[in-house]
Amino acid sequence: MFDARLWANTVERYSRNFAHQKIVDVANGQLTFRSATTLDHETRSMIVHEWFDLTGETQESVENVFVMRPWTPAELTASMDRNGIRQLRSARGYCAADNWTDRMVVIASNL
Repeated sequence: MFDARLWANTVERYSRNFAHQKIVDVANGQLTFRSATTLDHETRSMIVHEWFDLTGETQESVENVFVMRPWTPAELTASMDRNGIRQLRSARGYCAADNWTDRMVVIASNL
């Protein structure tokens, strides 16, 4: 079982809302997560910049930048075919309430 981001759905999702923030209370303070995603259409890549800030008893900040390359459905199918993997089932997201509409969840077998 695996999931993969789909390029067209990712463009739609991040064109509407490229920034995200969530604040949660933790045992020793408050954790703030922020992210901003830009899309590189030439390479079909997502450049994700994220920040984690802990405030409270201790002060800590972590910053990450990474690149992800979403797939097209044809690329995903071709890769599975090349590697002898047979798709058994697929769905958009993990459940009906899933807000991650840019994901394809695949159950597959190499048997």
